[in-house]
Amino acid sequence: MATRSTVRWQRILFSAIGLAWGSWVLLPPAWGKTGLETGDRTITPPTKMTPAPSRPKYQCPTDIRDLTAALIRDLPSYANRVIVRNKRRQDLSTAGSVILAGRAEFEPLPIQPGPIRPGESAPSPNGSLQQVFLTTLERQNSPTQIVEFQQFHWLFFVQTRYGWQLSQSFTRTSSYPAGKVITPPRESSQAPIAQAIQIWLRDCNARAIR
Repeated sequence: MATRSTVRWQRILFSAIGLAWGSWVLLPPAWGKTGLETGDRTITPPTKMTPAPSRPKYQCPTDIRDLTAALIRDLPSYANRVIVRNKRRQDLSTAGSVILAGRAEFEPLPIQPGPIRPGESAPSPNGSLQQVFLTTLERQNSPTQIVEFQQFHWLFFVQTRYGWQLSQSFTRTSSYPAGKVITPPRESSQAPIAQAIQIWLRDCNARAIR
C-alpha cells in the first residue's frame, strides 16, 4: 500500500510527463526533406528567379537587298510622320500621305539619269554607290477631291563606317492607276521620302528598328 508521500510524488511525476507530452504534441516537427511540414502542406524556401533573356538588338543589314526589304516595310509610316511634321497645323487637312512602298529593283542604270533641270546635279560616279529603285503609292488631299499618284524613286546608297547612308535621290511622278503622265527626273534629296529614308537609316544604324 502506497504511502501519501509516494502517491504525491507519482502525481508530480505524471503531471510533468503530461506537460512534456502536451508541449511536444502542440509544437510542429521541425524537420522534413523539402521544408517545414504543417499538416498536409509543405513550405518550401523561395527559389531564385531566372531573369527573362533580353531581346537582341536589331542588326542593320549589310546586304543592300535585305536593307531595302526592311526599309520598304517601314517607309510609309516614316514618310507620313515627316509629312505631318513639315506641314503647318492649318494645312494638315490637305496634307498628302504615303499608302504603300514596294517594287524594289536593283539593276543599275548608267549614272547619268536623264535630263536634269537647271541647277540640279547628277549623281557623282562612285563605284561604292548602290542603286535602288522604289515605287510609292501616294495620296494628295484637296478641298474638292482626293488624288492618288505613283512616285518612282532612284536612290543611291553608300556604306560608310557609320553604316548605310542615302547619298542622293531622283524622283519621277505619274498618275494612278493609268500611269501615263510621267514627269522628268528631279533631284529629290530633300523631299519627304528622302528625309524619311535618312531618318530610317539613322535608326537602323543605331539598332533602334523594332
